[in-house]
Amino acid sequence: MTESSRRPTGDSPENADRIVRPLLVLGALGPWVYVLALVVGPLLWTSYSSYGESVSTLTSRGAPNQAVIGPLFALYNVALIAFAVASRRVLPRRPRAAVGPAALAGAGALGLLLFLFPQDPWGAPVTAVGEGHIAISGLLAFLFLVGLFGFWRTTAGSPGWAWFSRGTVAFFVAGIALGAFGAVSVTTPYAGLAERASIGTFLLWTELASLALLAMVSRPSRFVQEAPVGPLDARVDVAAP
Repeated sequence: MTESSRRPTGDSPENADRIVRPLLVLGALGPWVYVLALVVGPLLWTSYSSYGESVSTLTSRGAPNQAVIGPLFALYNVALIAFAVASRRVLPRRPRAAVGPAALAGAGALGLLLFLFPQDPWGAPVTAVGEGHIAISGLLAFLFLVGLFGFWRTTAGSPGWAWFSRGTVAFFVAGIALGAFGAVSVTTPYAGLAERASIGTFLLWTELASLALLAMVSRPSRFVQEAPVGPLDARVDVAAP
């Protein structure tokens, strides 16, 4: 197989790298921005309990310090979309490979949409906006799991991707377990802690996946011979035997 036959359509390898690397860097920063919001929020709102209250309470209707917390969560969702776009260019070219990245991009878009549907304050009457928040949050959590499943299916059985596939399926199983734990803990005193455990699973996977794909883009010689991956496979001329 010659270089010309393996070259993907679209951007040149050089342009593709200029696009992919910054997006993956932004994707790697996203989880840290989210954690920063979880740390700063309770510091600015001293009556808020990270142990017992949901993350959405930090951006609920009437919550203080929205000018600080809101942009942090917005930046996280933008970073998630950036990671999804970049990962689509790096993942193996397989049928339905777009499912995982599309699901994560959708989750990021829904995260931005949530700003139009803030959670009702605790103890306040339930409103249509608050019900919309619950519905969107549920769909967002579902898209997270679809995203992990899609990444796993795309990389499962692909030469050179076993490490990525095994790690992703482990996080997928953990995400289901901790998500179920968080769902049944909504009315408990430790609801906030349970929710953060579930969210933390996905944040950690996103961080590790961003760094792994960034390393792959930065050092293609370690991977491209084993796994044709997006713009990277155009860099190497692999002759047919």
